Amino acid sequence: MWTVFVEYTVLDEKMEAYHRIVPEIREITAAMGGVIRHRILKAVDQPGKFVEVIHVSSEEDARRVLSARTSGTHPRTEELFKNGCRGWLFASMDETRE
Repeated sequence: MWTVFVEYTVLDEKMEAYHRIVPEIREITAAMGGVIRHRILKAVDQPGKFVEVIHVSSEEDARRVLSARTSGTHPRTEELFKNGCRGWLFASMDETRE
């Protein structure tokens, strides 16, 4: 299993709009294929900070999701984020033995 992390900060004045489009974010991400689980976590100690944890079935799917979610092409989220979003791709140690 592969895990994509997407991190961003939502502008204070855009928080309500962000909460309205969370279902759409989940839908669009699931439609990218290979998504096993998608969680959105809210930071307790950093106002407006969110991290999405997206588990996918293959490296190809993970790279596609990472690229799509961090490229700034989502039509409604980029205006909500302060400084865009960042992402990382991780593989389970059990699946990447070298």
